[in-house]
Amino acid sequence: MLAVIVNGHVDALTYSKHISTALQELCFLEVMASTLLMCSCEYQSITGWKSRDMVLMGTYTGFMLSFTFNILVLCHAGELLVEEAEKFSNATYNIEWYNLPGNQALDLVILINIARYPPKLTGGKVFEISMNTFSTVRRESFINPDSNEISRMNMIHVIFQVLKSSVVYLNLCRAVSEW
Repeated sequence: MLAVIVNGHVDALTYSKHISTALQELCFLEVMASTLLMCSCEYQSITGWKSRDMVLMGTYTGFMLSFTFNILVLCHAGELLVEEAEKFSNATYNIEWYNLPGNQALDLVILINIARYPPKLTGGKVFEISMNTFSTVRRESFINPDSNEISRMNMIHVIFQVLKSSVVYLNLCRAVSEW
């Protein structure tokens, strides 16, 4: 019985590792591009608001909502992966392993230790894809419509964060390729 549980857990971890490896560059590019485009769309939407151009404002607001939804879907998938792994971890921890025979208890303790570190979906191994990431992106890309200076500074800050993350990722790739 315990062997079936362990095999199922190992299969789930292997599958999540393959998914994470396959999607890490895609997630990185999607989140970074959507963040930059959200900032640009918000700025253009505010420009349309100030010039009373409702078509321009509506168009860019629609684009902004679309990019926000793209990031939300990715971050929700990453959050579901972590939640399911935590459910498994809690289920294994709540088993009365101390009442099991010696070898089975030891096997279960090893499984509990493995389950303590849930698999996570990452964006290029630079940041974790989760709802926390989504809230950070939304908060950082928000532009204050009352002040152009704050809007420009916030947009510059987001672009700087994206560029900094990109440089770190490229340096990491270069170091791995030289290794």
